[in-house]
Amino acid sequence: MAIRNAQGQTRVGVRSPQVQVTIPPLITSDLVLNLDPQTYSGSGTWNGTSSTTLNANLYNGALHSNEIGGIMYVDGYDDYISVPYSTLLNFTDGLKDLPMTIMGWCKFPENGGPIVSKSDTGNGTQNDYSVDISKTGVSFTLYSGNGGSGGGIYFSVSTSLQTNTWYQYAVTYTGGTNTSGSQTQFNGTVKIYLNGVSYPYTTGTWGVAFARLIAHNNPLYLGSLGTNGTWQAKYKGNIGQT
Repeated sequence: MAIRNAQGQTRVGVRSPQVQVTIPPLITSDLVLNLDPQTYSGSGTWNGTSSTTLNANLYNGALHSNEIGGIMYVDGYDDYISVPYSTLLNFTDGLKDLPMTIMGWCKFPENGGPIVSKSDTGNGTQNDYSVDISKTGVSFTLYSGNGGSGGGIYFSVSTSLQTNTWYQYAVTYTGGTNTSGSQTQFNGTVKIYLNGVSYPYTTGTWGVAFARLIAHNNPLYLGSLGTNGTWQAKYKGNIGQT
């Protein structure tokens, strides 16, 4: 359109077209677990919003904040959040591992730690799986502990991460592909993402060789690897949607 000022000069004004952006709703119907801090009621129980309705509980002073709509905080000392044991979180049918994805948001002020784990409460010989994030990167571990034995396989991304910065992490595992019987060796594929970007990783093993997940009656923890014993480790920082 043309605009004429008081001196009779003509100026041309251009109006930018209005663009409407529609953000699709998060699909939660096929998730085993979905924990969104925005739905926390303040009762100590963090209600899940997936179709399975699995819930989490806050312990030892784990906090909820209304910052950016809702986040959780654990102090790295004794706070933790846990989801009671459910067979839905085993990701094994007893013969081979099943596909799984673990994804969430986090921000840590110091050096991070175990952000998600399905682990025991003692010496770590019956852990199932865990995701750790820190200033030096992110790692995913599958444990082979059973009957007092320990070991496993880990996948480690080495990259510098900034403290006090929100990151989205995601780990995918295809599970075992052995269809002729029991999975006797690791034969799946793992991918690790940070902020939607796939990162290369190194792989290592220790102790008893990992063949497949062995389901234990362990809770799923946020911000902790177990709750006591010699293998206990804690995450300090914020936890977002997981």
